[in-house]
Amino acid sequence: MLKQRIRNYLWNYSAKLNCVYIEVPKVCCTTIKAMMQAVELDCSAGELSLAQIHNREASPLLNFDSLVEAGIGDYRTFTFVRNPYTRIYSAYKDKLVDNQWEKNRRAENLGFSAEEDIPFLEFLRVIRDRSQQSMDIHWLSQSAILEDRTIDFIGRFEQFDNDYYIIASALGLPPDTESRLTHSTVTGTSILRRLCREAISIINEIYERDFSSFNYLMLR
Repeated sequence: MLKQRIRNYLWNYSAKLNCVYIEVPKVCCTTIKAMMQAVELDCSAGELSLAQIHNREASPLLNFDSLVEAGIGDYRTFTFVRNPYTRIYSAYKDKLVDNQWEKNRRAENLGFSAEEDIPFLEFLRVIRDRSQQSMDIHWLSQSAILEDRTIDFIGRFEQFDNDYYIIASALGLPPDTESRLTHSTVTGTSILRRLCREAISIINEIYERDFSSFNYLMLR
């Protein structure tokens, strides 16, 4: 079961749209939260900074506790998931390679120095030995984040434009994908060709439920 503070951070309820977006980190969450906040604030997504979009305390979208306290129970839910191989590599690259500020926050907790280069395989070996309860949300499994909930719509990162259009049409989100904001690390299928057998085996072990729950094929 997710810790309450994590659930509060990941749940985003829009009163105008009467829906909950359950955020999965490293799966276009910046884009989706920007579009939902723009609806609530009656502005364009382009007017919102990254700091505003990710400021949970100041967000116009209600968190889980606020939703319960308000007695709101009849709403639609949606989320987006991603291939576990590209998601974990994107998280590693974004939090431990490309952004020193993020690396300073996380390296020591993983047993590394913030000044050293952290190989992807060494990173995987460390998180393999962590419990789901103690994992950073950026490498927490998607199935743990979604808690086996029944969700009305599950979109895929790999076909984001198509699936976003479906959810935007159903809920009333702005359909203009050209105005989407994102700061996600660009990580395509090319990473799959560079994974060694041990990395594949560890990812398969950690994210076994993600592969089966969301119908992603495991490499062998």
